[in-house]
Amino acid sequence: MSNFYQLSFFDINEESRKFLTDNNSNFFQLLRSFVSFFEVIPGAFYTAYYKTMGRTRTYSLESMLMFFIYKNFRSISKDKTLLAILKDSPDLRMRLGFTQVPNASQISRFRLEFCDVIHLTLDNLVAIVNKELETIGSDINDFLIADTTGFEGYVTENNPKYLETLIRQAKAYKKSEKAPENFDPILYAQGKMPKEASANSDLSLTYLNGHFGYYLPAMIITNGVGVIQDIQFPDETRDFIENKLPDEIKDEYDSTTLIPSLEIFFNKQSADQYSYLLADSGFDGYDNYKYISKKGMVPVIPLNKRNGKTSAKCYRYLESNPDNDFYFDTKGELICRQTQKPMKKLGPILSKHRADRFSYGCPLIKTHIVNGEYIYAIDCKNPCSDALHGRKVNIALDEEYRFNTELPRNTEKWQNLYKKRTVCERAIGQLKDYLNINSSQLRNTTSLKSTILLAGITQLIGTLVMIRSGHLEHLRAFKSAA
Repeated sequence: MSNFYQLSFFDINEESRKFLTDNNSNFFQLLRSFVSFFEVIPGAFYTAYYKTMGRTRTYSLESMLMFFIYKNFRSISKDKTLLAILKDSPDLRMRLGFTQVPNASQISRFRLEFCDVIHLTLDNLVAIVNKELETIGSDINDFLIADTTGFEGYVTENNPKYLETLIRQAKAYKKSEKAPENFDPILYAQGKMPKEASANSDLSLTYLNGHFGYYLPAMIITNGVGVIQDIQFPDETRDFIENKLPDEIKDEYDSTTLIPSLEIFFNKQSADQYSYLLADSGFDGYDNYKYISKKGMVPVIPLNKRNGKTSAKCYRYLESNPDNDFYFDTKGELICRQTQKPMKKLGPILSKHRADRFSYGCPLIKTHIVNGEYIYAIDCKNPCSDALHGRKVNIALDEEYRFNTELPRNTEKWQNLYKKRTVCERAIGQLKDYLNINSSQLRNTTSLKSTILLAGITQLIGTLVMIRSGHLEHLRAFKSAA
């Protein structure tokens, strides 16, 4: 019997009608069912918002937060756009908790006055979401992933025409008799760009996403599935270093901001719950490895090809030191000086009574069958040890944190762990999608920080809804569900 059936014009028309008219959103229904603002908003925020000094608040704290959450959820870039929608939609206005359309200045002041307590709300949500994640019996919170990014400010220097004007002037100068023979107009124009935006000195010149621009730098920290754990804004601005490649500038920035950002984070969240810290090669620095290891975590960071130096403490494992039979190469391999081959990685030796070490074995060790049994023995004409398995060397981790890592980089486990790092980049992309940052027209530092934090709060609330509604496979897909 055939599974096909005849479609009538009535059926087609009915399906089209449902498609065109069934536009109900589940956004408010999901929030009412699974999220309570009294749980989400910390008491410090209520105290700050409803303090006895000053005017009586026309709008509740919940309604003000709902304004930004809905704005982010719909990726509406400008406040005035949503305010215009609220004028034409009394139903939406009521759902957000407003008796009348708020003034644009009230929305702007909210961001400026309550940036610190907005950050507290983000921290409170992180704790709530992490507790929910623990109930599903997952190892999601074993991983901590860190990455830096920048949020573009609405300043003149970010207009593409600004750099184009400088390049056009440089090209005109090249045609003149005063220009030297090797004059490069592109490099000259880039060198003429100011280090900071004239309208906001916190927006520094940065090479990001393949081009120069003026961004507010931020450190984004997530767990193993890309759920925001913290958003930090380093106070120090980077100095634009001349005569260096843009990637090298970014690497220096990353290696110097990881420790202070994590230190702030661990004052709020315990480091004991995390087993691994994942980061890209921009964070490849001896001090970073040392800090992460001291916190009881295993660093999963690839080596940076532009950073070939080793620690001063590890002179006896330098290639230039002829007194030792082993040395670390630039790839982090311990090389046997006699055979010029990398030593076999045997694994970490962890002890409560002495320093943690990592064991290396002779590179010529092989498996042999003797009397039907497998044994390990070296195949070397000039062995440097009388032991059957050849020479072993145990190096304390604190002698060279960068190369002598507890989890070797060339192992399958290391590679599988490092693949998880991309979820942090996708989380950053989601934040920028919420903000629609290129159209937001924000240049004030505090307003920009508050807006980014509110985008993080939106993501966390969406994640909380997805967990409590049972959508555990798509924790950050709140837009799809609503």
